[in-house]
Amino acid sequence: MKKFLFLLLIAVNSNCNVDTVKTMQKIRDEYNQTLEVVKLEDPKDLWDGINVNSNYNSTLFWNIATLAKNMNVAMPNVMIYKGNAFNNKIANITGQDSRVNAGANDIANSLLLGAELIKNLNLDELNAIIAHELAHIKHKHVRQQIRSNGINGLIGISVLISTHLLARNSSFYQNHKYKILFSLNCLIGLAFDYSKSKLSRQHEIEPDNEALKYVNKDSFKSGFSKLQQMLYNTAECSWLNRNMSFATHPPLLDRCANADSK
Repeated sequence: MKKFLFLLLIAVNSNCNVDTVKTMQKIRDEYNQTLEVVKLEDPKDLWDGINVNSNYNSTLFWNIATLAKNMNVAMPNVMIYKGNAFNNKIANITGQDSRVNAGANDIANSLLLGAELIKNLNLDELNAIIAHELAHIKHKHVRQQIRSNGINGLIGISVLISTHLLARNSSFYQNHKYKILFSLNCLIGLAFDYSKSKLSRQHEIEPDNEALKYVNKDSFKSGFSKLQQMLYNTAECSWLNRNMSFATHPPLLDRCANADSK
């Protein structure tokens, strides 16, 4: 009996794997079909994004809709970024290609997926990244960043204005107080950058934790490892995996360790 149940479990697992492979292949096929339509509609290739809806890329659309419903997030406007000539020039200069990244904006309720993610990830890995981005929308991280940056900006501007008003007196430049205030401005600037980076890192771990409620942690780790490898051509321990105070994203090793702890 135990042997029968074990074999049944393997069979069910195999069927699930086959289904996910078929679904991902269907997503890729629909994307390629949409590309052909876009080429016909826009021969100059000015359009750098492909809509994801019930008409175009419907399999991906319903996949995201199901995930969004499970996460209690309103279905966002989804686009696949396929890149253009400008993107290719930027990629050649910076070494980073936007077609292998993803992003979300809770104000616009939008989700942007790089085309290379569709081409290179399996369905579970893609869902892990999508769930992470949906969590950004759920927790309204863009709004929080704008609010935080606005407060920091107002404080910084007030310090600069006060320094300028004091500096209108030419003799003030000769005074050691000017040097002190100038140094203070620099320190405040560094403090703002540090707090902004720290908040940004917190806004990455929070969606990670949210996403891990709905996706497999192994798929999460492999998905983000592949994403880093495509973005920076490395998945090994490097400067990207060091805990730097002014980095906007936590090191990959920390994120994987966090996933293992869940």
